[in-house]
Amino acid sequence: MRARHAPFRIGIAERDRWLELMTAAMDEAALPEPAGDFLKALFAQIADFMRNQAAPAAGGFRLNPLPGKPQGS
Repeated sequence: MRARHAPFRIGIAERDRWLELMTAAMDEAALPEPAGDFLKALFAQIADFMRNQAAPAAGGFRLNPLPGKPQGS
């Protein structure tokens, strides 16, 4: 799945927007709470994994590592 999205820039803003839309869709579908809570947590993990753009540090040009990537890599 990540390879299929590689050609597209996916940063924090794109991740957050996708999560917003998925949450709205699940709310509209009125999923029962255990399933909805489980899926929201799963989608948050997936959305973070799909990011391929690091976030710029506040006030500078240094890039923060992507989740799960040690600093200095």
